[in-house]
Amino acid sequence: MIDDLTLIFLAFSVSFLSIILHILIWRMCAATPSNRTLIYLLTLFTLMQYVFLVLLYIFSGWELNLKLLPIMLVVSMAIVGCYIASYPAIQANSPTFQIAKLIAESGNKGITQSYLYEQLNTSTLVADRIRDLIKDKLADNISGTMLITRRGRKVARIFILWRTLLKESKGG
Repeated sequence: MIDDLTLIFLAFSVSFLSIILHILIWRMCAATPSNRTLIYLLTLFTLMQYVFLVLLYIFSGWELNLKLLPIMLVVSMAIVGCYIASYPAIQANSPTFQIAKLIAESGNKGITQSYLYEQLNTSTLVADRIRDLIKDKLADNISGTMLITRRGRKVARIFILWRTLLKESKGG
């Protein structure tokens, strides 16, 4: 019989394999990744692996405590959920990471602030975020005017409510 620690290890392994499969799919696909596709892919990959574990149990005689399978699934989905929640930050063209990259590339000679300002223009700081809002259908660009969509308004209300609960000021 497989012990509990091994089952938890399997749950982590399933999560990481799902993430690796998602990365491979993203690399092979020319399509622009979306959050919805990310959620579907990772959920599908995770569930497929659990179906595989149950099939192993049924057909190969592999000893598996089926009572712990739901716990393993919850652990796996929690890990995958954390990855999904952090994915927009990973995917974004972060000015902080760009600054760190520029400084690292400069080596021992260093870099001036004026050079950083030249490299980090409006396109880097704002245009990518606007493109993300439009792609995620949170805003529309109608004749050069940005308008919030119904979905965007709902998301904004959630963030405003959250910041109010935390007693934070409005904004980022």
